Amino acid sequence: MIVGTLLDGPARFGELASAISGITEGMLSTRLTELGGAGLVEREVLPGPPIASVYRLTGRGTALRPALDELAAWAHTHMLGSDA
Repeated sequence: MIVGTLLDGPARFGELASAISGITEGMLSTRLTELGGAGLVEREVLPGPPIASVYRLTGRGTALRPALDELAAWAHTHMLGSDA
């Protein structure tokens, strides 16, 4: 969900938290750290006040778009379509 949301462009932490239904701030923080460690997401700290963090996909993260598009198409056909 985080990668899919960031495919639309960079977002601040609060924007991500609002865009992803049901995610807690702690879970979001943990997942962003994991995605950063995997080289998929990068964090930029904006000077304040208030200090803010903006997250964006790296080239490696953006390269996931075709795979995510295919998964979405599969879900639409098999989970939402007449086969469900």
